[in-house]
Amino acid sequence: MKTRTYLITIALGIFAFGPLLQAEEKQTSESAVLAEELLILLNGQKNVDAVFQQMGKIQDQSAISMGATPEAKERQQKMREAINAEVKTIINWDTIKPMFISIYSETFTPDELQGMIAFYKTTLGQKWLEKQPQVQLATMQRIQSIMAEAQPKMQEAIKRAMQVEMPKEQK
Repeated sequence: MKTRTYLITIALGIFAFGPLLQAEEKQTSESAVLAEELLILLNGQKNVDAVFQQMGKIQDQSAISMGATPEAKERQQKMREAINAEVKTIINWDTIKPMFISIYSETFTPDELQGMIAFYKTTLGQKWLEKQPQVQLATMQRIQSIMAEAQPKMQEAIKRAMQVEMPKEQK
């Protein structure tokens, strides 16, 4: 008797929730398609490539400002190139595109994705996309400047934190 009740409960559950699960699967599928369309409009691949170029410029500027010897600069350059090459094999558009599709389709509803797609197809949306790399570069440069100014204070804070007060007996 208990087995029969259990089976009936499972069957009713599948019957009742089956359409909901199918609707969620359909929405997820629709969201994934819309998310991919949005990523194309957002120039996802181009932006990933631009980030690597910007990182290279910042690394070069950092190396110049450090005042290293030409030999040290050359070693640092080779090391950066080797690291960047390895990072590009791990983080590239083909490897991160599915992640972005998943994030966008899990975060936004199909209606929200459609609204964003509609916006980015407008003149204003295209202008925003065109100027976004400039905004990102300016932001990165200003944050780098803020961090450079804050570095002595951070180093001093680390020194203070690392100083251990000696017990009175050892003084």
